[in-house]
Amino acid sequence: MAKVTITIPSVSWRGGRPRFTPGPETRRRYGVKGEDMKHPDGRWFTAEEALAWVEQWKADRAAADGRARPRQALAKIRRNHMGPSLCTLAEAYFASPVVTGGRQGKRVTKPKAKATVDFYRRGLLRIEEADADLYHGPAAALRQPHCRGLYEALWAERGLATARAALASMSVVLSWAMRAGKVPGLVVHPAKDLAMETPEPRLRAATPAELRQLVAASELPVYPTQRKGHHALVALPEVGDMTILGVWTGQRQADRLTMTAAHMASGRVVERQQKTLARVDFPQAPELVARIAAIKTRRKDWKVEEIDLPLVVNSQTRQPFSHGTTYAAMFARVRAAAAAGIWRDKDGGLHVASDEPEKIIAGPRFASWALEPMPSVADLTDQDLRDTCVTWLARAGNDPIRIAAVTGHSLVTIHAILKHYLVAHKDYGDQAIAAAVAWFDQQTG
Repeated sequence: MAKVTITIPSVSWRGGRPRFTPGPETRRRYGVKGEDMKHPDGRWFTAEEALAWVEQWKADRAAADGRARPRQALAKIRRNHMGPSLCTLAEAYFASPVVTGGRQGKRVTKPKAKATVDFYRRGLLRIEEADADLYHGPAAALRQPHCRGLYEALWAERGLATARAALASMSVVLSWAMRAGKVPGLVVHPAKDLAMETPEPRLRAATPAELRQLVAASELPVYPTQRKGHHALVALPEVGDMTILGVWTGQRQADRLTMTAAHMASGRVVERQQKTLARVDFPQAPELVARIAAIKTRRKDWKVEEIDLPLVVNSQTRQPFSHGTTYAAMFARVRAAAAAGIWRDKDGGLHVASDEPEKIIAGPRFASWALEPMPSVADLTDQDLRDTCVTWLARAGNDPIRIAAVTGHSLVTIHAILKHYLVAHKDYGDQAIAAAVAWFDQQTG
């Protein structure tokens, strides 16, 4: 067979390996020099890739009236041959059985919890917003310095927690893609070992007075309705419902939003958690019993099927919350009112305080406080309700195993929560010494 020779302008071949070799005039005119034509992962361009690059270079140079840069064209052809983008890999990951679950022959895969998938999607969205070129560029081109720089940029703009969440989401997708062989050019995981800072733990236990304040604020009609065509002020009792459920069941927000009467049968709380599939089964506390009764009383004239309707619904639409963000906005409004206080004017109208209490009291329209201000509530979050349940159970003398039976936490997580709280409460020391004295008295007669 006759030997075939391929000639490509400005490209020389050494042992089948192409090298860009511009002539003296091109070097002077464009300020370029020769370089090997290979991908970042070390693979050399094929003849077709080298030819495509030269043709693209010529087109760019003609379009720019002779001012094109061969190095830019080389970078472009490299990108075009480096495989899928991070965006493409992310969508493939979300569509894979690892996320969606399902059956493949005898293999059964559990789907990931919706909250987990939403967390990953939010993290990847933050990456796209911060650096669209990186997100839509080839994943094989990613290196640790790129990811570290992205992390630092997100930290500066959005905070440490958001930066860590975004990089963690990227890491999950890349780990899956590398294991599945979808990015052969990526040998070292670029989003691992970035030496990211660990944020201070967010651990905040509410007091009984703060919880009473939140519940009371939720039941006063001072919030503008969100329904179109309606401009009345309404109460938001669902926030009070979620507050009581949070403290007296210790369940996550997503689980509380989907609890039905079936979960509260026979005076017990029976729940299988969405995130970990942990199962809890314990009796209802009196506060919870009273709140559930209040919910049923509030709904006695509703024309709905009670058996399937969650205990907590949007009181304005009488429908379940479709996503947590709507409830989160309601919680924020109630919390702000509970912190600022709610006052009554001389005509009986209610108002959320928008000024310093002293100025409101001195105003001509002030009659009395319907709910006095409690500034400490301002930093309370819905997540704190679950942590509050843990700490209240501990302060009542329960050990981590009993606490886990209620909240569904792992023992490691319970220890992590408690170690930040126990030193703040002297009653633990009091209980310890009282127990030691009782033991000593028993031993010595």
